[in-house]
Amino acid sequence: MTRWNRRYLVEYGAALAFYLLAVSICIPHARAATHPATRILLLVAPCVGIGVMAMSVVRHVLRIDEYMRRTVVEYFAVAAAATGIWTLAYGFFELAGFPRLSMWWIWPGMSFAMLVWFGVKRFMRQ
Repeated sequence: MTRWNRRYLVEYGAALAFYLLAVSICIPHARAATHPATRILLLVAPCVGIGVMAMSVVRHVLRIDEYMRRTVVEYFAVAAAATGIWTLAYGFFELAGFPRLSMWWIWPGMSFAMLVWFGVKRFMRQ
């Protein structure tokens, strides 16, 4: 494992741990909070973890070599295209009576598309 991969895993892992801790502590307290400002401050805490995760991904992409950068950008592009097609198509299904999905399904869908593309590339290579 390269130096920049280890550094990325540490940065992203720490940010993910902070996010999960903030979600598990802040969400129940925010639901119980009676003052709106307190609720907003509690709900901002997980967003800090999300921001740090995004920064660690950007830093990783800027640190890696050209070949890995091209590969990572390819995964993001394929996942974004698949997610765009999926969300657009599902919008038409909602007109046909399917249940409305929350926007929270977009990122898991995009992550799943990246995972599938990674698997397809691995399978095609062997």
